[in-house]
Amino acid sequence: MTTIVSSDPLYVYFDIDEATYLNTVSKARPDVVGRSNEKLPVHIGLANEKGYPHGGALDFVGNQIDRNTGTVRVRAIIPNADGLLTPGAFARVQLGTGSEQKVILVNDQAVGTDQGNKYVLVVDANNKAQYRPIVLGPMVDGLRVISDGLKAGEKIIIKGLVRPGMAVTPDIVSMQTLLSVPERQPEGASKKSNGKNEGGSK
Repeated sequence: MTTIVSSDPLYVYFDIDEATYLNTVSKARPDVVGRSNEKLPVHIGLANEKGYPHGGALDFVGNQIDRNTGTVRVRAIIPNADGLLTPGAFARVQLGTGSEQKVILVNDQAVGTDQGNKYVLVVDANNKAQYRPIVLGPMVDGLRVISDGLKAGEKIIIKGLVRPGMAVTPDIVSMQTLLSVPERQPEGASKKSNGKNEGGSK
């Protein structure tokens, strides 16, 4: 007895959470007639590789959610003409969730929690901090996607002991710059570090 496997193309099986399935994958299921024909991109990387250098597409989605784990089993198909991928190997998987789009990105330090609700402090036209409820999305390149509650170009406070209604002296920096700058201790209540939303991640 023996087992016959296909090495080109290669099938990659992995699990996705229920929220991802409901919000994205179920709308583009490749195995259901009448669904969108959009094929969600999938990239994988082996244990000895950086990033996700091997690309393919989602081609099958399971028909039930596992009640114990809250996940759905899916499958991607990856071209393997050079034979670098070996059947049975483990890999890291990156699933694209649709077409490219512009989003609002902020540093996670700016996000506060109030009785389970997420919020940020927005600097208004009078340089005063205003409470703003938000809806969080996923992390992208070290920054947090804000699904709802902010508009591109608004200024938000990243860190410091600031309360709603307090006056601040803005010190404008980009969100991306903050990722590489060591955290500094606040200098005083009148000067708080804040950043400007740079909506444009794809």
